Amino acid sequence: MLRSSSLAWIAPALAVAACNGSSPPNSSAAEGESAKVVRPQVSWPAPASLDRTAVASLAASGDSSGIQARIDRSPVPVLVPRDASLTTAALVVEGEFYAYSGRGDGIVVAVQGTRAAHRYEGIAAVGPKTPGARRVRGSQGFVTENEGIRTASWIENGVAYTADVECSDRKDTRCTDEAYVVDLVESLAYAGGAGARGGR
Repeated sequence: MLRSSSLAWIAPALAVAACNGSSPPNSSAAEGESAKVVRPQVSWPAPASLDRTAVASLAASGDSSGIQARIDRSPVPVLVPRDASLTTAALVVEGEFYAYSGRGDGIVVAVQGTRAAHRYEGIAAVGPKTPGARRVRGSQGFVTENEGIRTASWIENGVAYTADVECSDRKDTRCTDEAYVVDLVESLAYAGGAGARGGR
């Protein structure tokens, strides 16, 4: 069963949100320890990489009211799917993060990005030798599965991102292996953010 359209799942559930102090999603090394919240410097993509068709597609898929103003407030670069079959899209922007959700035929896709990272002393940065780590959008990250939900998580431009794919039918090929979520993540479009207009 697909999760509700409520955005209660949003913010702190980013698997690699520890940024430079990242740990694998299943790590329990920090259990019982307090995390230091840090806000790494965001590196904004080049203006030429801004995909205006992504904004138009987002508006056409159901989130047209004030969409550009919300994108312009985002504290991190907004990455959204190019998959035209995703409709009834929603975009939420808050002080530290943005969250996108879209629905297609039997599928829910969610993409979130945050600049707030939780760093634990003694936990090293994710690297090529980190168990389970792999290349995601040109950096080290993870592709995992939990109860049929496929998730990719990675750091890009100093921002922690996750993308979740959930299918209503567990036999749906978009959720039976990682191919769909990997392709989705690799094709995410840069829709803008505060830094694209000289904000912070």
